[in-house]
Amino acid sequence: MISVYAVIVFMVYGWTLVAFSGRFPSWSRFLPLGEILTVYSYSLLTDFIESLLFLAFLLLLSAILPPRFILEDFPVRGTIITISLLGALMFNLILYTNSNTDAILGLPAWLFITICGLLFMAFMEFLSEKIPLIKVTLVKLPEWLMIFLYAFMGLSLLALVVVAVKNLG
Repeated sequence: MISVYAVIVFMVYGWTLVAFSGRFPSWSRFLPLGEILTVYSYSLLTDFIESLLFLAFLLLLSAILPPRFILEDFPVRGTIITISLLGALMFNLILYTNSNTDAILGLPAWLFITICGLLFMAFMEFLSEKIPLIKVTLVKLPEWLMIFLYAFMGLSLLALVVVAVKNLG
């Protein structure tokens, strides 16, 4: 379970880090560094809550579905579900934060990306059963991402202290 949480943390926190680094140059022109770090601290705490909610969703899904669907091979299937669903959500966010009004007004683009995410999930599940190297990679990937889990949990703890001092002080 913790290995799948490492994948969730890597994707959620990584997405915020990419978005934050894109905004940092413009923020640095009119905000002091302390305020920028406070904004990032709030983002880190939001990421912590989001990652826990997604893990709770995966655990609920594995409790509701029969054990052979997710629970029997939770590290592999949890990684596939995480990459597929969070990846589809990220693509949707890219699409809808763009100034392209055709994409914003049309439901088919959102639906298409979601269906592609589900098809990717099914395809990866199929490949992981047929090609041992893919299954081994899907087992090892969460182990490789554990370092990010430790780093981001430490940053989240620091962010909690910053937000507490900011709000209580």
